[in-house]
Amino acid sequence: MSPPIPTLEDLLSLVAGLGCRVEQRPSLAASLGFSGITTGRTIIIDSSLSAREKKSVLAEEIGHILHAPPESHAVFYSPRFRRLDFDRRSRLAYRVGRDETRARRWAAEFLVPQSAFLEFAQTGPHSLPDWCDYFEVSEWLMLVRFQLTEIRSYPASHANRSLNNKQLQRGEPLW
Repeated sequence: MSPPIPTLEDLLSLVAGLGCRVEQRPSLAASLGFSGITTGRTIIIDSSLSAREKKSVLAEEIGHILHAPPESHAVFYSPRFRRLDFDRRSRLAYRVGRDETRARRWAAEFLVPQSAFLEFAQTGPHSLPDWCDYFEVSEWLMLVRFQLTEIRSYPASHANRSLNNKQLQRGEPLW
């Protein structure tokens, strides 16, 4: 039996346990270009998101707290970034990408535990919307989880499928 699937309330309890707080602001995505941001010990989430998207974004922001990026990330998101020489921009972009990957990985592994993922896969085949509905996560987070999971109990034709192909767009079964 797999562990219970974490809920939004579980995430909010985790945030409180970390000594942080969550704020919701309207139109965050429209004004800043992203759905969530962590500043210090405060996580700010776009209030216009669906509950599923809030859960996914909040989990990623918790990942940023648990795997705190260096302060230089602020430069990456500022106009100063364009004024850096090519080498510094490249190094900073690499570090930011690595830290974003760590946060997304933590979120995907927390919200979609490996044992629950494999248990659900065995009841398949399922389309991407089926996976998202079952785990109550957004599509982007489910795709991260697929990329992290090595399915060894499936035929190579299924396990080696590209997750960026037309099959996902049509909602056809993945496994």
